[in-house]
Amino acid sequence: MYFDRPATATPACGDFSPAYDNRLPAAATAIPPALALRYSRLRLGEALSPEMRHPDVLHLVHGSERGARLRVPRDWLSVSLPLGAQLRVDAEELGWPIERGSVLVWRGAVQLASGNGGHWLSLCGSPQAWHRAGADAGLLGELFADEGRCPPLLARFLVRMAQALRKADGTGVAAPELLAGACVLVHEQQRPLRELLPRCSGRTTAARRRTLARLLRIQHLIRSQIGRSPDMAWLSRQGNYSTWHLSRIYRAAFGHTPSEYAARLRLQRALHLVRDTALPFCEITEACGFESQSSFCRAFKQFSGMTPGAARSAAIRSRAAAGIPC
Repeated sequence: MYFDRPATATPACGDFSPAYDNRLPAAATAIPPALALRYSRLRLGEALSPEMRHPDVLHLVHGSERGARLRVPRDWLSVSLPLGAQLRVDAEELGWPIERGSVLVWRGAVQLASGNGGHWLSLCGSPQAWHRAGADAGLLGELFADEGRCPPLLARFLVRMAQALRKADGTGVAAPELLAGACVLVHEQQRPLRELLPRCSGRTTAARRRTLARLLRIQHLIRSQIGRSPDMAWLSRQGNYSTWHLSRIYRAAFGHTPSEYAARLRLQRALHLVRDTALPFCEITEACGFESQSSFCRAFKQFSGMTPGAARSAAIRSRAAAGIPC
């Protein structure tokens, strides 16, 4: 199992070898009994609703087998990341996968589930539990609900916390430096989002933050329905904007319209499926939401500079040259 591996093994999200200790602050290499936090490990088919058991403590939940599910309640803040394969997420009547190497920061109700048995971690709790555990209230208050690339150090810090808590029988003992470091890393990971605030509408910083939060929700809705063309009328209703106003402020913040963003996501997914799978092009056309195979081929060539057939052949030759089985 993932947490049973020797220290020299290489986990999916980074190197947890002893050499990593040299890159940590000295205080963080020890695990003093200073932080109240509860560790839970979910195995085959197990489910957990932490607010029913320990609503006032911060939870570090480790999903380790197929069917393991975590239900995070309303008003809680969660930081979740897959360590192996995909992590299935359900929230706001939508479902989508989080790929390995990503982190999801979420405010509110969400359900996390192991797909094919890959390991994942979620640090979650009410605002009071985060503060009681010693997290910086200022940093937490600036976090947006968003999915992005996972800083490798964040995965390492959370794994170290889980390992320490597991050794303590999950009774809530871990280094405060690890939690503080994790909060700083999540906050820093979202720096590019905060740099968008001057481009958002609003007379005050608080108003601009509300605008950006609404636009990020629209962006999330587009990502969660990548196989379909965006319904601009529906997206506009979700943000309480008119269609014209949504396109205008979305472009002002992100540099492109919602439709342009959705098109780029579909083509990026198509490029992955062409290069890294053997799916027939007709199935890729359908999976990525194109109206016909001819429209898919035209858009693909404009995006990548080559036809789907040429891109797949080039990927096969590249893997063969590297000695990677096709």
